[in-house]
Amino acid sequence: MSVYTGEIATKDQVFSQAQKLIAAFPEITGDFIVLLTDRLTDNGFTPQRVKDAFNHVIDTNPYKRPSIADIISFDRKVKLFTYSEIKAKCSPGYSAFEKYERVHIDGKVRFIEK
Repeated sequence: MSVYTGEIATKDQVFSQAQKLIAAFPEITGDFIVLLTDRLTDNGFTPQRVKDAFNHVIDTNPYKRPSIADIISFDRKVKLFTYSEIKAKCSPGYSAFEKYERVHIDGKVRFIEK
């Protein structure tokens, strides 16, 4: 499950963050930014995910220009566990529940690592 939830970034929010990409990759064109903005909003990127994706590409891309796929593919995920899965990790004298946080997803109780 993605850690990014909430409202989808507006085109203005994406353009604002794109200034960092333009500074880091001078070969990026205006058409690239327009297309990237459309792809980010169509893929439901939140403002925080946009910021993190741009920072990740700036920090890790060795080329003169990133691809749109380099940015769109960015996500941070957490693994969800059921009560039974956490209980199976417990043993006498050890409770695995201390290492997990309870969350509610679609009306169901799940657990994620703290």
